[in-house]
Amino acid sequence: MFGLDRQAPWMFDLGRPKEISLQYSRISFDKIFYQLTGLIDTLSSQHSMLNLSGVDDGIYRVIVMMLNPHLITVDTTMSGSVGYGKNLVDRACQYVQDNQDKAITLSELEHVSGMSERNLQYAFKQRFQCTPTQWIRLQRLATAKERLINAAPGTSVTAVSLMCGFNKASAFTYYYKLRFNELPSTTLARGFLR
Repeated sequence: MFGLDRQAPWMFDLGRPKEISLQYSRISFDKIFYQLTGLIDTLSSQHSMLNLSGVDDGIYRVIVMMLNPHLITVDTTMSGSVGYGKNLVDRACQYVQDNQDKAITLSELEHVSGMSERNLQYAFKQRFQCTPTQWIRLQRLATAKERLINAAPGTSVTAVSLMCGFNKASAFTYYYKLRFNELPSTTLARGFLR
């Protein structure tokens, strides 16, 4: 969940009770739980929306943060060094490049990079001025443009969008036009003319 090594020793002693603080630094866990339960109450009559909201994952993450709050703080001894953060982000970026055709979740990137979601988001903002999800989309759009320009006759926009990890052609077209200011079909047609 937080990108930690699964082989690392367990840090909790389950044999004795542990008092957990609802306040850690500027984080108020009681307010977070209040918001999550409010979301559950709001969506309780709409089971499909409740399932899509990911509230269960949010609760799990908050519980883990409460049990081990140092996971959500930046370790200045490690993240302060340029090489540490760069190497971890490079690892995540390489994973994205190697898996262009697959759907990639933030949890996967956490695991691959060894960074928590918060640190991963922060590192991408620092390095690329965008979130990991936005960066993935930009990489896939660049690959799609290259494939559209160099496509063999008979290649469709839908085929290229699927090869680049876009499950919905309409979303691909929307983001492509937003990024390159032209429809992917226009790029494909221009590629055929070369």
